[in-house]
Amino acid sequence: MVIMKQWAIALCCCASFWGCSSEATTWDIPCNARALDVGAAGQVWYAGSDGCVGEFHGGRWHHVNIAPPSDLTPLADSTFQLAFRSLALRDDGSALVLGITSPALLYAVDGTAGSAETSSAVQAKLVHRCDAASAFFDAMINLGDGRLVAMGDPIDSCLAVLTSSDYGASWQRVDCSNMPSARPGEAAFAASNTNLCAMGDTVWMVSGGGASRVFRSLDAGTTWSVFDTPLVQGGTMTGAFTMDFANSKTGIIWGGDWEDMPRNSGRAAITHDGGATWELLAQGTGPGYFSCVQHRPGSGGREWAGVCAGSHPSAGLHRSLDGGHSWTRVDNGSGGVSSGISDSLLSSAFYTCRFSPNGERLWLAGRRKVAVLNW
Repeated sequence: MVIMKQWAIALCCCASFWGCSSEATTWDIPCNARALDVGAAGQVWYAGSDGCVGEFHGGRWHHVNIAPPSDLTPLADSTFQLAFRSLALRDDGSALVLGITSPALLYAVDGTAGSAETSSAVQAKLVHRCDAASAFFDAMINLGDGRLVAMGDPIDSCLAVLTSSDYGASWQRVDCSNMPSARPGEAAFAASNTNLCAMGDTVWMVSGGGASRVFRSLDAGTTWSVFDTPLVQGGTMTGAFTMDFANSKTGIIWGGDWEDMPRNSGRAAITHDGGATWELLAQGTGPGYFSCVQHRPGSGGREWAGVCAGSHPSAGLHRSLDGGHSWTRVDNGSGGVSSGISDSLLSSAFYTCRFSPNGERLWLAGRRKVAVLNW
């Protein structure tokens, strides 16, 4: 067990979501969140800075801070701050969260057992620790049937990949003999917990920086192949930051140049053959950098959402209805989306997003905010 502080914030819910009369679809949270996940049974979790984890349960948010072990000795610095940017829900609705920097700490977090009026303490257990000095983890995903994959920046000669086959109770790092070697400067960006995507035994993983490539495993993360992309790359903050697949063949990667966010060339690509080949998408038109792109379930590859927090003209939430070829910026209530969220907040607050499994709602998380939209 670990020492934690706990908050519970009561909320009033949006009309079409919970049957209340208010449209209060935005909630304050006690940290910045870049990891978000929505379960098949409606569970919603986020994870973020300062060891902060939140669960939506019983009609309210429950926020906890996980403190690192008291005997922790940081490897690379005299101070250590636990920040989570990787999150995956387990089949039972509980969560796994993974810290970004060395030592990288991976916790299993059990949800609250309480109702909207009372709540039991959230329980967290340290299940894995990576002490490699270069450890920096970016994303985690649940494949189902107890199998999970996490990924991060290179350790030794390849991107770091962790796998579990027992619902996250134990983890193993994939040996670099089963991975393509990383290129100079190649790493990944912990922007939104969307460097990984999976369907069945097929897992895709995207890199950026000195090289921006798509890695693919056909055996649940055991062995990997790699494919080049046409995205801008070679700079410290260039390449793919996010990915999602609509089906086993069609997927989109998105990113760009974090130091030139309005740039809308070389920042998005699409595949129709399962990730083997990629072609530039919406070249020279529409928004620039996205930290997160997501396919709307049930739309057959037609509808996508993308988000970027910033002050430039293309920042905010964007929507595509034609497979990513053209995009519309979602202002308050525009484009058929009922938001109830101010335009300034939509532009500046959110790093990551996830659709509900039926595609009817879009959840967002970011700068001390979580929100849900009817889509």
